[in-house]
Amino acid sequence: MSDAGARSDIEREFEEAKETARAYLRAVRVIGPDAIPKTEYREREKKIMRDTILSGWTADTMMPTDDSAYRATRLAFQYMHCGRDAEILDALLERDCSHPAYRLALELVVCGLLATGGDVPERLRRWDEEPRKLKAPVKGRWRPEPVQNSLIGMVVEMMVTGTNVLVHYEKSQKMQQHLQRDLRAVHAEDAKPIEERSIEDDLEGVNKRRERRRGDPNERRSLTQHDLVSLTDQSSLMAVGVDGIIPDVEVRRSFANLRW
Repeated sequence: MSDAGARSDIEREFEEAKETARAYLRAVRVIGPDAIPKTEYREREKKIMRDTILSGWTADTMMPTDDSAYRATRLAFQYMHCGRDAEILDALLERDCSHPAYRLALELVVCGLLATGGDVPERLRRWDEEPRKLKAPVKGRWRPEPVQNSLIGMVVEMMVTGTNVLVHYEKSQKMQQHLQRDLRAVHAEDAKPIEERSIEDDLEGVNKRRERRRGDPNERRSLTQHDLVSLTDQSSLMAVGVDGIIPDVEVRRSFANLRW
């Protein structure tokens, strides 16, 4: 291909990449007529927390975009709907003063337990019965700017990886974290469009990266197709965290001629 032809491909993809970015940013309401005003952002986050924690997971369930609200909602959701794990409750109580979202999550857990006739653990009952004026002050604040930056970062990451879904794992899910990072690197190194890749392509690339890893021998063990499928099983995603963007128009996801 001539230099002029290569430059033309790059310029065309750059314009299409800008359209993809605009579509994603409109979908997450960072730009456009539906952009969330600062005055409404906090109430929107609180409503999403209430709906998710109290009502459970449905096809229409959303998650907050504020990082602290996101984590608080996930913890409270898991406690209410995935088993009453004492460690999860401890985590919520320990972070009570770090951000208003954790205090709200605790209040919603109490409301949810009382509404369903569930047993309120003693330490949570003591926390709930303590007068508000005697509780330690909350240090964090609801701030829209970090949320907007996080959404922009999510858009960039989705465009780089060629997907409109991001999966967030807990620190304890180390293998899933490593796998997702390896898959992103493999896709970034290979110019083949993501829709044309096979599981064999991904497995070969991931195992080459695992072979080079130092430390725990288990982290260098080659994965099988079964490992890859089970570790990326869509049915298990609600146990972790999922962010997705559905744009209002069809967009291109692969930009082979662009260097991110």
